Amino acid sequence: MGHSVGDSVTRTRVIAFAVGYGIMIFGALGLLRAVSLRRAGQVAAWVAAADVLHDFVLAPLVCVLGLVIARRVAPTWRWPVRAGAIGTALVLALAYPAMRGFGRESAPGNPSVLPLDYRTAVLTALGIVWAVAALWALANWRSKRRVRVSSMHSPSCE
Repeated sequence: MGHSVGDSVTRTRVIAFAVGYGIMIFGALGLLRAVSLRRAGQVAAWVAAADVLHDFVLAPLVCVLGLVIARRVAPTWRWPVRAGAIGTALVLALAYPAMRGFGRESAPGNPSVLPLDYRTAVLTALGIVWAVAALWALANWRSKRRVRVSSMHSPSCE
């Protein structure tokens, strides 16, 4: 008797779940060995809250933004706008801890902890992200325009 594709998918899923849950158990045990039970409970609460925030706020927001971009942005500009939106989200997610000053309290009086002006740095990074997106969009627009102009001037076979 041969194996069907469904058997292979099921087997792969079982292996993936086993590996994933194994990694989570390893992490949980490591956390319990490293910190108090109270602190581990705080970490677990944070992880659960982050999961809920992701599933009920961030993921739907991303879906709505993707739908808006797909419906409102012209095809020539669509991929650069999507890339700019993704780049913006990444910059803001990575910069959030520094902009909030997380870590300064752990080393009071140490001026080398988060010494930069992170708001200016984030605005600069966002400017670069959107400048690249704009250049990409303009290149798309020019290439499409060039194709239209050349097709208008090409001799037709009549």
